[in-house]
Amino acid sequence: MAAVLRVMGLGGGWRLCLRPAGPSGRGVAFTHETVRDWEERFAPLFAQALRAKRQGKVGKIWYVDATYLKVKGQWCYRYRAIDEAGNLGDTRLSEQRDMVAAKAFFEPAKQTDGAGPERVVSDGHTPYPRAIAEVLGTEVEHNWVGGVATPIEQDHRGVKQRYYPTLGFKNFDAAGCFCQVVDAVR
Repeated sequence: MAAVLRVMGLGGGWRLCLRPAGPSGRGVAFTHETVRDWEERFAPLFAQALRAKRQGKVGKIWYVDATYLKVKGQWCYRYRAIDEAGNLGDTRLSEQRDMVAAKAFFEPAKQTDGAGPERVVSDGHTPYPRAIAEVLGTEVEHNWVGGVATPIEQDHRGVKQRYYPTLGFKNFDAAGCFCQVVDAVR
């Protein structure tokens, strides 16, 4: 499995190019279609296993933000939460950036942590206070911090650096899976 992760590019392995892929000198040859098949087959399994390992290990202060990615020529929003140590809380790709999407993000994020956070730090996105109160509870403190003052603003680079060379995603489900796996592996 470590070899599959490495080849898929999640473990610092080979970069995809137009020539036949594979480790030189090791007698293993495979095509780029094989790598894509592996990603489609194994990426959800990796994400699910890594999510289970994170269960209950997320800190009590969450930094939450949404950034944008282009899927099929349309802007979509990638919600993401990290704790004060930079550990992933949860991630979700949504076609909208509204109250329904914010609540849909916080519900599985709370399940990942178990107890939920004591404090949430976010940007000025207006649905966050109500979504936090309804999903996480009214006892959770919510702070607004603008600009690049939160650690999560710099943490978007992981997906964006892998995303830019592809000129956008062509499939929403594949983009969501990609975001979950890249975030979980990082």
